Amino acid sequence: MAYNRASNDVYDRLANITGDMGWPWSALEPHYFKNSQLVVPADERDYGDEVNESAHGNGPVEVSVPGKIILSAGVIGTPKILMQSGIGPASTLSSFNISDIVDLPSVGQNLTDHPLDALYSTVNANTTVHPILRSPTIMEQALQTWNDTHRDPLTNSAASVIAMLRLPQNATMFDTLLEPRSRPSTWLRRPPVR
Repeated sequence: MAYNRASNDVYDRLANITGDMGWPWSALEPHYFKNSQLVVPADERDYGDEVNESAHGNGPVEVSVPGKIILSAGVIGTPKILMQSGIGPASTLSSFNISDIVDLPSVGQNLTDHPLDALYSTVNANTTVHPILRSPTIMEQALQTWNDTHRDPLTNSAASVIAMLRLPQNATMFDTLLEPRSRPSTWLRRPPVR
């Protein structure tokens, strides 16, 4: 999963253009932190308990949910695991000789995965997108640069390019998707910015 957001200036500009003071970064930042949580590994081994407030926010940090299971295997993998475990539409489960533990007809329905554009580049043995990963020496130098300046190259993510492309007003690609939220007042609205 890639976590991405625009720079603070983009949100501030959007607030200025729209006149809506719900859009500046100072108003949105707390909501981005709500999206970040620490999860204790299933085997309960201690991998460290340090919380970096600049990365995880300054609110309460939930480290476990007794009696709950969080399954995150993607839009295809999650329903597959659920159905193989007996959770899903009883008719589908029985067609695969799986006993239904919970008859949940919505599992495996209305699936949509993320659209993806792949960007390719030509490389040779001496140049790659991430030479840090190929050389312990370069990694040591990069780590020293990070420790000294908190700047490149370790500030780069694994994803080198992320594009948010504008769709035409008459695009129909999302017409068949169901809106899971019932109240229009809860829907995300993005004002057109040119």
